[in-house]
Amino acid sequence: MSTIINRTGERIADVRSDAEAVRWFLDNGRKGDRLEDTGEPLADIAALIFEDAEFHYDGNGKVVTTVHPS
Repeated sequence: MSTIINRTGERIADVRSDAEAVRWFLDNGRKGDRLEDTGEPLADIAALIFEDAEFHYDGNGKVVTTVHPS
């Protein structure tokens, strides 16, 4: 089990794996979201696990996914 935290350290979601964390991030994330246990940004993990995923941030820091991972 892993926990996702935002840039201020607030717990925002519990997930079962890094892959699930990245899928959550692509659907609900914001700039600065990261894993609590390692502090690793979910944007970095997304690039490693799902190379085909494409996303950017809107003006409010919300993730906008243009290509979901297959």
